[in-house]
Amino acid sequence: MRYFRLDLEEMRHCEVSHADYISGDQLCYLLEQGWTIETVQQELYLYSGRQVSVYVFGIMLGKQLTHVNLVSNPFISKMAHRIRLQKARKAQRKQSREQASDVAYAGTA
Repeated sequence: MRYFRLDLEEMRHCEVSHADYISGDQLCYLLEQGWTIETVQQELYLYSGRQVSVYVFGIMLGKQLTHVNLVSNPFISKMAHRIRLQKARKAQRKQSREQASDVAYAGTA
């Protein structure tokens, strides 16, 4: 089995506003620079008779929110899937805590 290690010094520099599409290593560079992923959406396009999948990541630094486009590949698809799962689990835990506090509050009334 092969393992890959990302060397941040060898990654390509990325400015969010300068590219229509960025690569996975550029997204990792932005995340290392403090950007956080807020949303992930998948868009499908038909190009020359082939279906092309593009992921649109909503990323935030401070109060600045922007969107970057990445053409799908196995790395990006796996990352997007994991992020969606993490956000869904976080929302589910929050909902469970709110329901538990509502039940506890109703029990004291």
